[in-house]
Amino acid sequence: DTKRETKFKDLEIKATTTEQQAALAVYKVSVENAVTARKAAIDTAVATFRTGMDTLNAGHQTLVDAAKTAMNKVRTDAIATAKSDCAGGMDPKTTEATFRATLEAARNANPAPKRAEKNPELKSQVQALILARKTAVQAAQATFKTAIDAARAELTKVIPAPVKN
Repeated sequence: DTKRETKFKDLEIKATTTEQQAALAVYKVSVENAVTARKAAIDTAVATFRTGMDTLNAGHQTLVDAAKTAMNKVRTDAIATAKSDCAGGMDPKTTEATFRATLEAARNANPAPKRAEKNPELKSQVQALILARKTAVQAAQATFKTAIDAARAELTKVIPAPVKN
């Protein structure tokens, strides 16, 4: 912003005629509009990305919580069964083997949700969000550059000195 204001002041010094001052005013408005549009587009892209990531994280956390709850229930039930088997006079080694087998079966039947880097579906969803954000930012930058170039071209028709922003 400071650099842009400095450039505007430099141009104001060069704009001596009414026509040049009017062209400079139009140029300033065009540049400010382009800057505002670019900032809005980038802010929207970032907000969309963050919302998408929050949604993915919430969905993943729900899966993790469900897996924890299911495993805790299996563990609690297995402990209760092992206690009742021991109290009922069952062989301790058989009770232990049954307990371990029950826990292992539960782990294998409902594996914990994997992190994004080990979960291809979640990883692809994150990559899609990243790509969408990157594409939106690049489009905003390209639109900005086109608008600035057009404004500069109009200004240089009136103020022939090279104008760079």
